[in-house]
Amino acid sequence: MSGICICPRETVCVKNVRSLVFLALAHLSAYADYPLYTLLFISKANNLRGFLQRTHLSEYLPLDDMHELHRFAGKVVGVEVIWHSFWHILRWSLEGEISFLTSHITGLSGLIALILTPFIVWPMLFETLRKRISFEVRKGLHYLSVVWGVVICFHAPARHIGIIMGIAVGIYGADWLYGYYFRVYRIPSLHFHRLRDAIEVTWENPPGFENRGAGYVYICVPWVSKTEFHAFSVMGHRTRPNHS
Repeated sequence: MSGICICPRETVCVKNVRSLVFLALAHLSAYADYPLYTLLFISKANNLRGFLQRTHLSEYLPLDDMHELHRFAGKVVGVEVIWHSFWHILRWSLEGEISFLTSHITGLSGLIALILTPFIVWPMLFETLRKRISFEVRKGLHYLSVVWGVVICFHAPARHIGIIMGIAVGIYGADWLYGYYFRVYRIPSLHFHRLRDAIEVTWENPPGFENRGAGYVYICVPWVSKTEFHAFSVMGHRTRPNHS
């Protein structure tokens, strides 16, 4: 199987029809998913989303349900990363170039992303793992997505993926820092009420806190753990307007 020689870069050097087909299968999936790569991070820039939701853009964009878009993008990208990696690894193996996996930045960054993907996606995707792994552990593993995003920045420098992913991860990081330093409030006292297998928490809204339609908040209970933030659905109190 010979007669072809296309070598724009050493990691995508096509020498035969088989290699051309494998390369096409790998690259078409990746290029199609570039918008989803960025959506994964921008959809979780919650402070930015909240700001945009209060503008006229909310009439055109599904800003009130970005989590579902995030889940969809995560499912597709979780499959695409494995698909993309499989064809590259198969092509390099058959061409005697498997050393690219560790000797070249494209191969090494792809290998790291491939290893991280199941830890990020599977505990959130598969119901069996969701039941067996605590929310705190699943959430911690999900934050490996930041490492994944940074690694992808170095995967294909000739295709400017660094700029695309750098902007997406940068927006998410800036949004997280803003939320951590300017959107965290201290509540002197909380009222906990046990409801069978759930807990209802009531508090007086601190100065500056506005719900603005958020679906949930993260609460840190210092006497339980100073480092853990637990997600609680949030709604206004039925009888006390200044309470949640």
